[in-house]
Order: sequence, then C-alpha cells, then structure tokens
Amino acid sequence: MALDCGNQRWNGLLRERGVHRSAIAHVRAGEGWHSITDDFRTVSWDAGTGQLSGGASRSFGRFRKLGRQRSGSIDGTGQVRPTAELSFDTDEARGLVTTVAEGLGLTSRGGTAERVGIVGAVIGGLGALAAIVAVLVGFTLGWF
Repeated sequence: MALDCGNQRWNGLLRERGVHRSAIAHVRAGEGWHSITDDFRTVSWDAGTGQLSGGASRSFGRFRKLGRQRSGSIDGTGQVRPTAELSFDTDEARGLVTTVAEGLGLTSRGGTAERVGIVGAVIGGLGALAAIVAVLVGFTLGWF
C-alpha cells in the first residue's frame, strides 16, 4: 500500500489529519520460507510561515512499534468532538501475514536487513573483545 502524497486530495487530507508517517511490511516468500521486513517512513513539511522546510527519514528492519493518534474538532456549541482515531501495532500486522504463511506451510526467517544487522553486531562484538584482549595483554607485558 502506498499513498500518493503529491496528489492534492491526499496531501490535503493527510495534512488535515496530521498524518506524516507510513508503515509498509515487505513480505518475501521462497521455497518453504517467508520473511517480513518493516519499512517506516516519516515526512514532515512546514509551509506558510514565509519559508518552506521539510524533512524525511526511513527505518528499515524489524521493529515493534505501537501508535495511537486521536484528533478532534470544536463544534458550534464549544464541545470537543472526536473526528478520527488511528492506531497501529506492528505485531498485529505481522501476525496477519504469519498466520497465512503458516497455513501454507511456510517457516519464518529473518529478512536481509535483520541478517545484516546481526552480522554487524557480531563483528562489532568481536572487535570490542579483541580490543579488550589487546589492552589486557598490553598491560600485562608493560606496554602501557
């Protein structure tokens, strides 16, 4: 699913509701396996103050995110009335895909981003361990 933020209809609706984040679940399947990779994108913009500014960010991998947003408006009597409520739970979305995949006999495995992150953490941990050993050996031999 994707929203065309350049479309005036969507742009106005998203701005009115204060929505500036999107979540995409990239699902891959192979022979007997499936993987799910989360893709979170944030876009912000500010116009109308004499300047135009904006920014964007992206997070890619496996995350646990919970979100809830409520918006309201003031009616003619001065009372606040709810106009929209949005909620999101990555585990709920992931569960929908996993249930279908398991029904098809597919096993879950980590996505590419997860595997790269794990390999990077292992390499970093081994590097830190090697540095500690080198310092201890250096102190033992009187190099420091």
